[in-house]
Amino acid sequence: MKMYYVFRHGFEEGPYTFEQMSGMNISPADLVWHPGLSAWKKAAELEELHSLKGFTPPPVPHNTGILSSSWKLKLAVVCCFALLVAALIMFFLANRAAEKADEIARHTDSVRKESKTIERVLDLRDVDMVLREHEEKKAVIREIYEYLKIADVGGRRNLIADYKSGWVEIENNSAYKIDRVEVRLELKSGWGTTKETQIITVENLVPHSRKKAEVSFEKRGAKLSASIAGYKSEELGIK
Repeated sequence: MKMYYVFRHGFEEGPYTFEQMSGMNISPADLVWHPGLSAWKKAAELEELHSLKGFTPPPVPHNTGILSSSWKLKLAVVCCFALLVAALIMFFLANRAAEKADEIARHTDSVRKESKTIERVLDLRDVDMVLREHEEKKAVIREIYEYLKIADVGGRRNLIADYKSGWVEIENNSAYKIDRVEVRLELKSGWGTTKETQIITVENLVPHSRKKAEVSFEKRGAKLSASIAGYKSEELGIK
């Protein structure tokens, strides 16, 4: 039968049988020797002693707070890690946002420069177009009565072939609107004496159009003539 010697608390004890060792609450750190060993060894190093009572720790009470403190530490570590990850993500997103803002600013500046270039080109085209239109208007104004004419003039006669009423038709052959045309109508006798004169107006002659106006006379005459006395056109700058 194998006999064991125990050294603990500063004293050597034994010899003991294995059954006796089972009731002694041997600690894994206690030194044990038995015949056949060259030196003292910790009880934990001897496999046959692992089943002794002192080798199995009792269950930890739930109310000691040990597990709670451990979980609190773990939770704190997890929270710190989560905060670190969140800070890194925010830093990354902030850098990306700054880069995107710089990219948008550069693109906006490029678009603004291109727009200014296009505006300068359009301005030059507009100037050229305005100059051409101005020259065209000056040409129309110089020869306005080649474009603005009396197209027809006539009247209704009574039984003795005298005019009592009449009409005049104005023609606008220009590319510009004539807002108002003043027409001078003269009713004359058969001897050429002016018996009555009237100034009538014809308004809103659009480009390339004709418009007729009627007139009544207080007197009678044998001849009716018409001439343009004046005109106004906002498009031509004549007011």
